Amino acid sequence: MTLLRYFTLSYSLICYHINMISKDRIFDKEKFRERLISLREESGITQQMLAFDLGISRTTYAHYEQGSHEPPIENLVKLSKIYDVTVDYLLGLTDEY
Repeated sequence: MTLLRYFTLSYSLICYHINMISKDRIFDKEKFRERLISLREESGITQQMLAFDLGISRTTYAHYEQGSHEPPIENLVKLSKIYDVTVDYLLGLTDEY
C-alpha cells in the first residue's frame, strides 16, 4: 500500500468516525467543552493563540468552548496534537489520554 493511499484511508476512517459521532451525538458535549477549557488553561494558552494555530477566529474557538459549535475533523485532529491527547479523549469517549 502506498503512503498516500494509507493516509487517504486513515483520513477517510477518521472522517467517518467523527461523522457518526456527530450524527448520533454519542459523545459527551459537556465533557468536550470542559476538556477544551481545562487543557487550554493548564497549558497557559489563550483562545487567541489557539485560534491562530487552527486558522480560525477567536470567536469561533470561543464557540467551541461554549458548546455552540462543533469543530470540523481537521480542527479536532489539530487540537489533539496541540494537547498531545487522543481525539477520543477530547470527545469524552475515554478518560485515557
